[in-house]
Amino acid sequence: MNDFDNSNVLLITRQFYGDNLDLKKYDIINKAQKKNKKVIVIGRAAEFYAGNIDPLTFVVMQDNNAYEKNNTSIIDDNFYRILRDDIIKINFKLKKNTENIAGLYIDRVNLACELKKNKCFGMTNDKFPIYSDPSHLTLKGVDFFNKQIDIIDWFDPVFKFINK
Repeated sequence: MNDFDNSNVLLITRQFYGDNLDLKKYDIINKAQKKNKKVIVIGRAAEFYAGNIDPLTFVVMQDNNAYEKNNTSIIDDNFYRILRDDIIKINFKLKKNTENIAGLYIDRVNLACELKKNKCFGMTNDKFPIYSDPSHLTLKGVDFFNKQIDIIDWFDPVFKFINK
């Protein structure tokens, strides 16, 4: 018996693109559903248009007052402005496709951004960069998001889905 056979839940996370969003085409998902396993799909993480540099440097180059004023809200607003909108579109489609297979969708952008407030976190509370490039976290960024997971109860839907 392997790990798949011993599990009750299948967790799918990858770099989803427009051509691989149809979850019904994944053999592993079909196999899981036939065996009455629950399927959880995790969407793409926030990424930022910042060229070949880290997004904080990019934002400060665009508005150097943001860093000088030590104002994280200006930084966060500017991070929202450079958020890759194609990621939002991909995740929206992925969420719909996950609902079509009666799975649970978890959005990683919602961990990094408060979309209703038009902001994305760019610096930790103690003013360290969260991202080392347009999509990868610094060590301080990892710590920041570990705390953010608890603050917003990011795993709560997972626990509810697994236990229903």
